[in-house]
Amino acid sequence: GFAVHRNTVLSGCIDALAANYPVVAALVGREWFRDAAAAYARETPPVDARLMHYGADFHAFLGRLPVVEALPCLPGVALLERLWRESHMAADAPALQASHLRDVPAESLARLCPRPHPAARWRWFGEGPVLGVWQAHQVDDEARCRAALEAMAWRAEGALLTRIDGKVEVRRTSRAACALLDACAGGAPLGVAIAL
Repeated sequence: GFAVHRNTVLSGCIDALAANYPVVAALVGREWFRDAAAAYARETPPVDARLMHYGADFHAFLGRLPVVEALPCLPGVALLERLWRESHMAADAPALQASHLRDVPAESLARLCPRPHPAARWRWFGEGPVLGVWQAHQVDDEARCRAALEAMAWRAEGALLTRIDGKVEVRRTSRAACALLDACAGGAPLGVAIAL
């Protein structure tokens, strides 16, 4: 009975990872993904019954596997999928409107300490076109996906995720914007964050 229960839990973990990381699964293939997910599940059992939260460090696990030599973007794609899920599930909060900043005197702007919205996520991916790979897999047409991947330039890029009206939007962003957001998230005044 215990073995059956253990196998059921393991299967549930694998299915949860496949649901949470569909682009990773598409990149490596179903069988390889399920083997890697099983190894991860044995090493890192879930601590939360809500399996949509499962796999927070799956990207780091993938980064330790030999597959990274052939697919250096794989851990980054997994991290981007995690950031998407975090943005989707983050708390609601009012967003700062540009009109609010109009009333702030210019000399006071540098002292403001804006904090990113709880649903905002961002990352600079130095290992290659992580966002481009992820975006190519957002279409249902396999031929279009393959064509987009083949035409892709291999360069570092940043991603900014925000949630607007309940929908997560993912945009390309610069390294400087990521540094600015990192500084603001750390509590730096706007004048200091801009200068970084």
